[in-house]
Amino acid sequence: MGATTHGPLAADVLTRDDVRRAFQEHDFAAAFTLIKKWGGLSQNRIASACRLTPGKVSTVFKGQHQITSIEVIRRIADGLRIPGALLGLAPRPWEITPPGPRPADAPGERQPADDVPWRRDATVALAGSLTRSDLVMDRRGASRALAAAAVTGTALLDPLEAWRQPAAASSRAPGA
Repeated sequence: MGATTHGPLAADVLTRDDVRRAFQEHDFAAAFTLIKKWGGLSQNRIASACRLTPGKVSTVFKGQHQITSIEVIRRIADGLRIPGALLGLAPRPWEITPPGPRPADAPGERQPADDVPWRRDATVALAGSLTRSDLVMDRRGASRALAAAAVTGTALLDPLEAWRQPAAASSRAPGA
């Protein structure tokens, strides 16, 4: 299969124009067919990697079912190690290199305390991911997301109240 991308697909499969076009158009019938042809993955292997049932993958292969759910698209990206950019998603967690030792922040910039429930870099990454995922969400998915937000809005907003107040100075040394 060639060099792998630490996933079931060889790197050369993801560089093919026909495969990239199928991903960009969210044509998973074509994408799965090309993955089977060029990547050598069976329908069962695709289903297992993407946490889908073999029957669902079969209906997608036959063109009887279109995948529109952003959650399923994310599972496909993660299971097959398809870079998020190919599917119109934010970079997937496995694409981002783990943070190494950070240089000291600029003087006067405060390090986040352990008891602060959010981090600037994580918040920015999440906001970017949510913004990009909205671009590929279908009407039904958007309705479900809005309904869920209306039901759980208070639970989501209560922890954000801490953002309005500056974090208390920690008496502990960083990393202790």
